[in-house]
Amino acid sequence: MATYTSLLSRALLASVGGFLTYSALTAGAQRAGVSGSGAAGTLVLPGNVDTIYNGLDRLVVKTVDGVEHVIKVDKDTKVQGNAAGLAGLQRGTSVIVYYTEESGQKVAHFIHGMKVADAASKPPPNAR
Repeated sequence: MATYTSLLSRALLASVGGFLTYSALTAGAQRAGVSGSGAAGTLVLPGNVDTIYNGLDRLVVKTVDGVEHVIKVDKDTKVQGNAAGLAGLQRGTSVIVYYTEESGQKVAHFIHGMKVADAASKPPPNAR
């Protein structure tokens, strides 16, 4: 019983932590002038960068459920949370992509990302 309770507690904490991270990143993007409501056709995709195709101006973002999404990026795609912009995105970077569907493609207009090294250097909230 204690093991089940411990696993349940960990799952609940992970879910709450993920929601709070997603909420904080979404709020940052909204402050930057990006609508997360989808009211103007903007869709929101949280995940991690899986593959980058520089010559094709595409990146693959993998969501928590393992689904891979091919996202078109270009010089007009804005990146927040990473000083190097699109060039600073690398495999494993946590991102929230704000995109629209255009001619059957997901076109990124705004990406909120954090460098892998920055994410790894931050201790968990309850670390002592």
